[in-house]
Amino acid sequence: MERGNWITDGNLHHLSLGLYSKSAGLEATTGRAIGVMGGRLKLEAYTLTFIDGFHLLAWSCVLALLLIVLLRRSPLNYGDLGTFQQQPSERRGARS
Repeated sequence: MERGNWITDGNLHHLSLGLYSKSAGLEATTGRAIGVMGGRLKLEAYTLTFIDGFHLLAWSCVLALLLIVLLRRSPLNYGDLGTFQQQPSERRGARS
């Protein structure tokens, strides 16, 4: 039998001692302790996932702001669109 990490073994032992009075035996106690530790681990993994998501969102916002700062002004303005739309109609009138 291979021993695990001493911190994990110690936590499992202390948790088993706390659950022993309300369990049917040592095997049931150990199973419940492993289940509780698995639940804790799952909650910690979810928390770390959400933290990573927030970090990704924050860095994406920083990158977007940097890109906005580096953008140049467009040579074409909204007011210039009217002149481009009138040019084809003037050409048609000149051909007739």
